[in-house]
Amino acid sequence: MEFWKKKGAQFEDFVAYVYQYLLDINDCQSIVCKRAKVKGVDGLEGEIDVYYEFQHLNLTYKVAIECKDWNKPVTAKEVRDFYSKIEHLSNVAAVMISTSGYQSGAVKWANGRGIILMNKNDLPSFNEILAGKIKKVFLPNEKVCGEPFWTLMEIQENGEVTGTYYSVSDKNEVPMLISKKTAEELRRKLPDKDSWAVRGVSQRQLKALIQLLEVSGGKLLLCPIPIENDSIQLIDIGMDTFKKHYLW
Repeated sequence: MEFWKKKGAQFEDFVAYVYQYLLDINDCQSIVCKRAKVKGVDGLEGEIDVYYEFQHLNLTYKVAIECKDWNKPVTAKEVRDFYSKIEHLSNVAAVMISTSGYQSGAVKWANGRGIILMNKNDLPSFNEILAGKIKKVFLPNEKVCGEPFWTLMEIQENGEVTGTYYSVSDKNEVPMLISKKTAEELRRKLPDKDSWAVRGVSQRQLKALIQLLEVSGGKLLLCPIPIENDSIQLIDIGMDTFKKHYLW
């Protein structure tokens, strides 16, 4: 899934999402805020694209992140502007994340102020999140029952799923099927059927999948009836409807 086509606020949303789940999966007591208003020790207030705090070993860590979803490298001026927003904050680590890199002057200026510069490739991708960082949440085994849906996931030779969901198009349209039997019928009709496995979608998995697809511009499609005569009926009921009627 390609997250980098979306600009501005959606990039910030994805960064916030990644850090929230990385913190959650490591059982950290955390707070992640988007476009947060943070007041410095001098009383002045500034807006931070993504701000988070977490506790580990009874210590509180604070991180301010500036997101630059640009089609050109970040300049030294942008780094200085970011520093001006956080220099009066107490005990806060500063991070800038760019989708197009940095000019040499920006790198030099950031290094001199202790600002961490990251690129988009430093963030885990959709599949990396599913397959590695939060595996215990999102990669169900064959024992997980659908709550209430079933779907298809790519499977490795060792029998473990990779984190990639089957999509009916190149637009990340993931089918949600009403029963395990219906999902198995769909799998058997695929030309590469041995590359896919039927998996139940838990409530936690469904919630996270909806969040990821909303950020990436994908969608869930509902299959309300069994597959008959080699025909599968998929309905786009909208993500809001999925959240309203199928999350509990």
